[in-house]
Amino acid sequence: MAIDKLTLDIIEEITLLDGTKYYELANADLNAYAEYAAEQKLIEQVRILKINIPHSTRVEAIEKYIMLNYDMPTFHMTKWIVWEKPTQIQEELKLVLSDNKIG
Repeated sequence: MAIDKLTLDIIEEITLLDGTKYYELANADLNAYAEYAAEQKLIEQVRILKINIPHSTRVEAIEKYIMLNYDMPTFHMTKWIVWEKPTQIQEELKLVLSDNKIG
């Protein structure tokens, strides 16, 4: 299902089955899908690190990229999809993490 509107206001740490950890921006809906993925053993775990992060132009850039390039997960997922990001969006994410004193 395409993503028409997306507001990201949570920072999560996701641990994959191989032990790799990464940070992702999310919202309550996306966190629910990640929790479901953990229950289904598609990922090891998801942890919320910060909620209600400020909605900056950096966050908006990440939201726009995700909306244009990915579909909303569903509860019918059979594997976890890591949202790959180009260098510019990765840099925006690093700055959002730094702004929120994470990482």
